[in-house]
Amino acid sequence: MKKKKIYNFSFIALLPVNVNLFNHQPNIEFYNHMTKIHILKTDPTDNPCVNCGACCAYFRVSFYWAESESGGGLVPQELTEQITPFMSCMKGTNQKSNTRCTALSGTVGECVSCSIYTQRPTPCREFDQSWLNGIHNEACDRARAAYGLPPLEPHLPQIAC
Repeated sequence: MKKKKIYNFSFIALLPVNVNLFNHQPNIEFYNHMTKIHILKTDPTDNPCVNCGACCAYFRVSFYWAESESGGGLVPQELTEQITPFMSCMKGTNQKSNTRCTALSGTVGECVSCSIYTQRPTPCREFDQSWLNGIHNEACDRARAAYGLPPLEPHLPQIAC
């Protein structure tokens, strides 16, 4: 049996070949037309957020009030708190100590989930884990550090040829 070589590769001239847009954790295969090498994301279920939750228990989650149900939005009204005439926040996040969004279920740093994931406000939708798509998020590192979790490392794809 022939062994496959594994190479680290930067994302230059990569085009998506097979992307399932209806799956939250897509299987993605890239093909580099310059080198004729296929790059596979080998573990589509690898999502450090489900083992973390530090951002939900560290930052105030504030957003425009109309994102809540009373303004015609999706965020459940009973989980929000008004902070100004124009801004609301998720209950549990507008305090200096014991900050924790009431929608967060589970234990930070172990296993967590958002009880309103499909209805979450914009700040939650826009907050990315560090190194997602190669972009460092210092705020993610800061929240993780507050819970004694190490910063996430850049993930370099493996190339099999």
